[in-house]
Amino acid sequence: MIKVKVRYLGFLADLSNTQEEEIVLEEGLSLRHLLVKVVERHPTLSPLIKSILNESKHLESFPITIILNSKLLSSNQDLTITLKENDLVVLSYLVAGG
Repeated sequence: MIKVKVRYLGFLADLSNTQEEEIVLEEGLSLRHLLVKVVERHPTLSPLIKSILNESKHLESFPITIILNSKLLSSNQDLTITLKENDLVVLSYLVAGG
């Protein structure tokens, strides 16, 4: 088993009612598996995250930014990255306006 830290920023912190948590996963699981676990823990995030999991578009086309260990992820292929002990995943909701 591995522990992955998930940090929620802005609107996602409000929806999840937390800013940071540790999620325990089986070794060898991917970022996609982590996002499924996040939805299970925080159903309020389901519409936003499930849209990412169910589409084949580039991650850049969604309003959620995913950062893994300080690296901005932009491709759906990035969802297949195998997570490791103490990885940090940051989820942020993009807001635009003027």
